[in-house]
Amino acid sequence: MNRAVLGAVVASVLAAALAGCEDARHIAWDTTPTSLAVTIVEGETAGRNGEPLAIPDGPLSFTIDIALLGGAGEGAVPIDGELDLSARPGRVVVEGGGPVRFTGGVAKGVSLRIEGAFGETRIWAREVVTGVIGVS
Repeated sequence: MNRAVLGAVVASVLAAALAGCEDARHIAWDTTPTSLAVTIVEGETAGRNGEPLAIPDGPLSFTIDIALLGGAGEGAVPIDGELDLSARPGRVVVEGGGPVRFTGGVAKGVSLRIEGAFGETRIWAREVVTGVIGVS
């Protein structure tokens, strides 16, 4: 087989193979959870860069709101589930025990204490099923 014919055959095979590689997936970003918004609505001020917490005498109390957000950024994804909460540094104790339940993509008025918080402290939330995370 000469080179011109071989080249035409290879080009035809590659063109046919590449034509079948298109993947037209549609992702419903408004209903696909991608992140969590954790907002401190009451309580102590968590340590921030430039304003670290001193080592406290006891646990710090907070009330937080959490929203499960979709990739479209248009409010909470309307699903129900559970959240695990943690703090870095420190240990979260949720009033009434955990995990925290959310309905319609939100959990409002979650009361908690953080034991052993110091320095730059953040409250972390993780949705149990999908593993989506968020931080205060």
